[in-house]
Amino acid sequence: PLAGASKPLWDSVSNCVYVSCASENEVAVIDCETDSVVDYIRVGRGPERPELNTRHRRLYVRNWDGETVSIIDLEINEVVETLRLGSVPMMGVYCPAADKYYLGMEASELVVVDGVGDSILRRMDVPCSPEALVYVPSSGLLLLGANAVSTDSVYAIDVTTDSIVSACYLPGGPA
Repeated sequence: PLAGASKPLWDSVSNCVYVSCASENEVAVIDCETDSVVDYIRVGRGPERPELNTRHRRLYVRNWDGETVSIIDLEINEVVETLRLGSVPMMGVYCPAADKYYLGMEASELVVVDGVGDSILRRMDVPCSPEALVYVPSSGLLLLGANAVSTDSVYAIDVTTDSIVSACYLPGGPA
């Protein structure tokens, strides 16, 4: 049993499952061959679903209560960086083509993290709190869904320039 366990993520390289344990402020590491917990990695308060950086063997863990993101090096199963965000990270997605991790923030912004340097590259204002983030490899676009009375839209963001290139209004919202 894992206290507060939710949102597992399987890493095919290590053949391990990483599970956020919100009540313990840690990520449990489960070895898939032995079906046993082999490690606990301490992260920030209220960890949410982890996202995998496949190019650099990193795991990004959004910390709800801590308004941070913990970056774990999967070669050593340790936090190598904790980035202070100043707002609640609602969702995240790693974009391998651009080698960037995008965080949709409660404060109507998108935080862009460098996949190599584990640092914040930029902060982008968006029309409202993102409700969904999806990277579409075939187009090189990040799609951001936003639900709000006047902004029920999907925004297309070019991951090369980190800029909104188009918007599509959806009456009733994208959800």
